[in-house]
Amino acid sequence: MIDLHRLKVWAIARSIYRASCILGFESPRKNSLEPYFYDNSSIAFGQNNPLVFSDIGLLEINKTSFIIPHFLPLMRSPYRSFCKINHLVKIGRCVRSSTKDVRLLKLLLGVGLEATVTYMNHDPKCMEIIGREEGRVDFHLQDVPTPLLSLMKNQDGGWQVRDINAIDGQPKVKMIFKSVEIGILSCQNLLDHKISSALGEYKILGYAPVMEKIGYCAKLTNLQIPLPL
Repeated sequence: MIDLHRLKVWAIARSIYRASCILGFESPRKNSLEPYFYDNSSIAFGQNNPLVFSDIGLLEINKTSFIIPHFLPLMRSPYRSFCKINHLVKIGRCVRSSTKDVRLLKLLLGVGLEATVTYMNHDPKCMEIIGREEGRVDFHLQDVPTPLLSLMKNQDGGWQVRDINAIDGQPKVKMIFKSVEIGILSCQNLLDHKISSALGEYKILGYAPVMEKIGYCAKLTNLQIPLPL
C-alpha cells in the first residue's frame, strides 16, 4: 500500500510515465520513464540509469518549466540522463501545446486517466466510490472504431489505463466525444457536462453508473493535481 502522504507525487509520476508511453518514448527501455520509489523522499524514473527527483520538486511541476534532478544519479550516465530530460521537456511542451489535434486529446486523456486510476487504486475515498465495479471502460472519438484509451482491471484487481488497437469484446460503458475540441475541453475540465450532454457533444453508452463513479474520482483527483502536468 502506498503511503497516502506520497499519493499525490506518485500520481504525478505515473502520469508522466503515461505521457511517455503515448508519445512513444518507452522504446528503447533504456530511456524508460517508468517510475518507482527511490527512497522515502524521492522518485526515480527508469530502472536503468534512473533519473531521480525529490517529491518536493515533482510537486512543483505545474509551477515551473524545469525541475532539477538529483546530481549523483545524473552523473552516473550523463547521456541516458540527458535523453530522459529531453523526453520530459518534450512531454511538457506537448501537454501545453496549442494545437488541437488527436494527439493532444489522447495525451491529456491519458495523463488525466493515469492520475485518476492511481487515486482509484489507493485513495480510501475513491476506493469506496468505485467499490467492486469492473469491466472495460472505453473512451472514443466519434466515428473512430477503436478507443483512444481504455480503463480496465489488471490481474491484481487494480485499475489500469490500456492503449488497445484491437477491440476484444464489448466494453461495459463507453464515452464518445463528438469532436477533438470537445474531448480536449473535457480533459481540461472546461466542459459543463450537463449542458454538453444535452447538446449531444458527448455520449455515454452502456452502464452509466460506473462512468459516473470514475467521473467523481476524476474530480477528486483534479482537486489534488490540476492539469496541465
